[in-house]
Amino acid sequence: MSSTSLLHRLSLAQKFIILGLLALFMIVVPSVLNVQRAMADLTQAQREDKGVGSLVLLNRVIQLTQIHRGLSAGTLNGNETMAGRRPSVRDSVGKALEALDAELKKIEVSPATQSQWTDLQQRWVALEQGVANKQLKTPESTKLHTQLIAGELLLSEKLMDEFGLSVDADADSSALIRASLVSMPLLAENLGIMRAMGSGFLSQGSLSPEGRATLQAVQKRALEVQSDMFRNLKKVTAANPEISAVLEAKAESGRLAVDKTLALADQGLISATELKLPATQYFDEFTRTIDGLYEFNALAMKQLTNDLSAHVNGLRRTEILLLSMQLLLLTAAVSLAVVFVRSITTPVAQAVGVAKAVAEGDLGVEVPVQGSNELGQLMQALAFMRDHLAQVVTQVRQGSDGVATASAEIAEEIGRA
Repeated sequence: MSSTSLLHRLSLAQKFIILGLLALFMIVVPSVLNVQRAMADLTQAQREDKGVGSLVLLNRVIQLTQIHRGLSAGTLNGNETMAGRRPSVRDSVGKALEALDAELKKIEVSPATQSQWTDLQQRWVALEQGVANKQLKTPESTKLHTQLIAGELLLSEKLMDEFGLSVDADADSSALIRASLVSMPLLAENLGIMRAMGSGFLSQGSLSPEGRATLQAVQKRALEVQSDMFRNLKKVTAANPEISAVLEAKAESGRLAVDKTLALADQGLISATELKLPATQYFDEFTRTIDGLYEFNALAMKQLTNDLSAHVNGLRRTEILLLSMQLLLLTAAVSLAVVFVRSITTPVAQAVGVAKAVAEGDLGVEVPVQGSNELGQLMQALAFMRDHLAQVVTQVRQGSDGVATASAEIAEEIGRA
């Protein structure tokens, strides 16, 4: 059976249904893809929003661990003032660990991340006991603390990857994440290493050439990370003036504090011929600077959290609007399609009915004429055909009646003759 024959067998309604299904398919496929993309963006934003809280808590753990490292160095070198301050920091670390542990369970991190976190907790317990029992020497304590903090920074990176924060598509959010979740912790860590090592050297009153070289190397690294951090912050402020208004002053204050603290380390330790700077003064100066960085980071993280939440809400509203519009348009399209099909098939059916009635001899059939389009013109033509046929039939009947009368008269005349 040829395709032409098949088309001739299909009714108009069936043809319109086929065309409608094809049009619906052409509309639905891109609409579904758009909805899927919107849902994927929303899911990604929700993941980021879900994970950022754990990173805030982890930063607090890192900050306190860094402080404990410096106090431990002074404690193990016989500084009683720093030894007296260590237990309260130890307790704060424990509380921060508990808060982060609860958060990681709440957001259901992957088994690999949970395993890494459990290992860090165990290492902290062993390290703290070693310091408390004075089983460790200062260099070993500093080394173990630094390794523990390195593990915490790796955990931060893993959480960023797991919750999609490391691949944020927005330029301002991406630069802010880089500055606050990557560069700032590294800067604080390098300053923390200098704080711990310097406190130990000042407590014991001597600085070896190897220690001096190490401090110089860490100082250089701190300056590099500081440059990277503020380069990313410039990207943030350039892309988002609102964030600039919130963070710019605090960031500049932090930069000046870092410069001042590094200058103190250079004058009091690295370039000093004699170590006269009190260990507690050195420790407190570094602590104020590092705490200032973490205060800035808390402000940046709050801004980031607000932006992520606003982004999630915006995407959710967009998705609802998109779905509503597509549903509305689909309903309107289907409704219009039904109306259009009926506006064609109904007059055609009426035309068929009129033609059948005329063919059966019903010249009084009503011909409904609606509109002036092609179907209206068809109905007008049928009405004209009906009226014209009626006139012809009337004329034929009148002619037949005349012939019959004449025939009767002729027959009558013949009969008389």
